[in-house]
Amino acid sequence: MAGIALNGLSSGLDTGTMISQLMQLERVGRTKLEYRQANTQARTDNLADVTSKLNTLKFRAQDFKLSSLWTPQQTVDVSDATKISATRTGGAGTGSTSIEVLGLASSSQRTFTYTSPAADETWTFGSANVNITAGMTLDETVLAINGQPDTGVIAVNAGGKLVVSSTATGAASTFGWTAAALSQDSEKLGTDAQYRVDGGALQTSSKNTISTAVPGVDITLKALTTSPVSVTVSSPTADKTKVIEKLKSFVEAYNTVVDTVKNLTGERKITDPASAADARKGSLYADNGLRSLQSSMRNAISSAMDGLTNGDLDQLAEIGITTGAASSTINQDSLAGKLVFDEAKFSAAFAANPTDVRKLLGGVSGTNGLAQRFEALIDPITQTGGVLSNRRTETDSELRRIKDSIERFDDRLVFKEQRLRKQFEVMETMLARQNSIGSALSSALAGLPSSS
Repeated sequence: MAGIALNGLSSGLDTGTMISQLMQLERVGRTKLEYRQANTQARTDNLADVTSKLNTLKFRAQDFKLSSLWTPQQTVDVSDATKISATRTGGAGTGSTSIEVLGLASSSQRTFTYTSPAADETWTFGSANVNITAGMTLDETVLAINGQPDTGVIAVNAGGKLVVSSTATGAASTFGWTAAALSQDSEKLGTDAQYRVDGGALQTSSKNTISTAVPGVDITLKALTTSPVSVTVSSPTADKTKVIEKLKSFVEAYNTVVDTVKNLTGERKITDPASAADARKGSLYADNGLRSLQSSMRNAISSAMDGLTNGDLDQLAEIGITTGAASSTINQDSLAGKLVFDEAKFSAAFAANPTDVRKLLGGVSGTNGLAQRFEALIDPITQTGGVLSNRRTETDSELRRIKDSIERFDDRLVFKEQRLRKQFEVMETMLARQNSIGSALSSALAGLPSSS
């Protein structure tokens, strides 16, 4: 607690400002401790960030061990999706089937001139009855027909005409009707779909979706063809698209670690920081541990996998994972060790030998692929008791020591300021007393008779 500030009433000095300036000099040491604290805190924060990003990278690598990723599946490709679509419904024979669409299935349709009924009526469409109220408008009648379940028809208002269509398709979709207030204008008969499979005999279907042309595949006829459309069923294999997604996620996580380490080890310290933000910079500049991590990661990517039987697929570069193609110009990302993924090269390798690709990525139990290699690399670094964990423990201990030093420094500052104020108070009191004595002596001398 500050003492009484006399502000130089006796000495004529600005003692408050003098004390403030002296204390400011005393606080220089505390500011240095604060900056040291900021730099140490930045170091532990950055080590935690690296740990988090490394664990993310490990998890992305471990995805290749998931059996669900490698579950054999079949794909169905269509050479002209505007004419035909295909959906696999079960196991299908591998190979290609040609389909010609010569006709599409359509529903029967009747068009009526509508007259509002003068009395309540019951209309019949097929075997279903619809109750129509006297005076109903065309729109109300459409709602009544469509709101009646199981009529097997659907009604629309087409320019003031009532058009009723069968909900089924095919030549047999025609329906009878009775309605006193209706007058039929026209009838359009339903048609069957017509198609050929592999140039064979003409086949028909009451629906545009057929399941017999390619067993295990539903084929939907969408438009007439001028040439055969191929429907190709692949051999059972893992879903290449999902594997590609996992590889892209791995590459992204790897490059994030590379960028983070590069930025941290390349950020220089500010030798004379003017703020805590300045002091935080360069907390891991040229850090040997992180540089060693960079080297280990590059080696894990570029070196051949151990224990794989097929020597032609034992490096990640063979499935399109590299630090970039050779170039005459300097590529900073390549210099930093960032990865690129050649999807076309991967697709070619996967098509040629999906089993070896799976082994290379670590998807086969008992193999040492990408997943196992990065687990072995990252676990000793990030796990409890690992390299980064121990370093963070050390920095946390240092932070506690710095905090204790700041608290002791604050205690000394309080004591120092109290002592200074007391000293100046004593000085002012003594000067005031001397001034008082001097004034009294002057008064006494002034009262003495003067000598002639």
